[in-house]
Amino acid sequence: MKIPKQSYIMIVIVAVLVLGGLYYFGNTVETNDMVKKTEINEPVEAEKDEVIRMSYEEYVAEYPTEALLEKLGTSKYTYAETRKQVLAACEDGKCEAHEFTTAAYMAATEGDYKEVEKLAKKNCRQHKTMCEKEIKTRFSGKVVDVDEKPLEGATISFLPDNTSVVTDENGEFSIDVEMYDHIKGRLKIEKEGYMQGFAPHVFDEISHDKNIKRVFTLEKAEGQFSIDTKKETIEGGAVIGGEYVIKTSRSTYTIPKNAFYTEDGKEYKGKLTGYFFEFTRESNLDQVLANDTLNEHKEMIGDFMLSAGMPYVILRGETDELVYISSKVPAKLAYKIQHMDMYKVQINGAKTPLDILNFLIKVSNHFGFIPNTDFVFEEDDMIILQRYPILQQTLNQEYPITNALLQEFVLDYDIPAWLTLDQSNGVWRSEGFKMLNIEGDIETLFYSKIF
Repeated sequence: MKIPKQSYIMIVIVAVLVLGGLYYFGNTVETNDMVKKTEINEPVEAEKDEVIRMSYEEYVAEYPTEALLEKLGTSKYTYAETRKQVLAACEDGKCEAHEFTTAAYMAATEGDYKEVEKLAKKNCRQHKTMCEKEIKTRFSGKVVDVDEKPLEGATISFLPDNTSVVTDENGEFSIDVEMYDHIKGRLKIEKEGYMQGFAPHVFDEISHDKNIKRVFTLEKAEGQFSIDTKKETIEGGAVIGGEYVIKTSRSTYTIPKNAFYTEDGKEYKGKLTGYFFEFTRESNLDQVLANDTLNEHKEMIGDFMLSAGMPYVILRGETDELVYISSKVPAKLAYKIQHMDMYKVQINGAKTPLDILNFLIKVSNHFGFIPNTDFVFEEDDMIILQRYPILQQTLNQEYPITNALLQEFVLDYDIPAWLTLDQSNGVWRSEGFKMLNIEGDIETLFYSKIF
């Protein structure tokens, strides 16, 4: 099968600094060389460790259809929207086995494993495919802190089925898992008081019956706070206007009192312990926070990325269970962009860094149409608004600097989108933000799980 050239743009080798989830891309598509210390070896017979690598061309030659690749490579649809199109074609019974598998792959990329199971059952019933999780793999290795000291008691769980093990006194673990062929699973690495991590892996015949060795580094929290939602009190922060306000070295979170939810979508009432982090480019994230990125950027469909700097909060309840800030009741986040001087380097032809930042500040102020007496509307602004319908849309958006807008003005590699991590399934989501000044102060929203 000949693969169209335009599909190859789905994978890009980029090294860019970004806002919030400051990110850079790897040069693989869901393969096993995304982590420096990953080793795949024969569990018994191998004389030495063997690192397995699969090129993008080799991967797509076996997997999605030419039509789907063309669609993914040229559209601006999100992964979710493209999957809906694939599923719509399947509703009338016209889906082939590989199309069901493609839709299941997309669902797994989004962390929607309930959907994966539904699609597997349909595929098995109609095409006798995906009737069992035939790829069986062992993951083993070690969890350490930033000083490379072993972390005892860290939990390694496998998504989707939450099979889990705990590291021993040497920080070592071994976990046996199984998954459908060509479908993604994730390891989730956790220890109270430390960052939470995810490690995605696409299961195929290459990793079947293998022992995949990993070393994960977890960074300790910068600080913590305590909230009693029943008494509406907080230690390590303040209650202002009925909301909880927590300040860190670079971030201020303003959290509604009804924002806290459990994994199953129920509002949480009780005591909470929160841990906050301010990751920088120097943080040890390259082995853990390698997650999928879902937004309008066509070159980000299915790519993994590594965070190089972002604010981050983990919440735990009275019995150590994870508690989330809901996307339905998000917190407001004021953030000072790290390494702002790097955004002021001339990058994009005639557009100077100051031009770009001032334009984004203008967009953030809705060109003065929304009452803001400190902002002056200029005559040329009307011409710009009339020329670009996407700018007219921003007038109704609280956080108008979206990835779609940045793409429209070819700014997405100068000032790319803000990304927020869904801590439940390890998937980044693109969100809008406001640029307040050229010093790098922004406002956006923060949540830790999509509901």
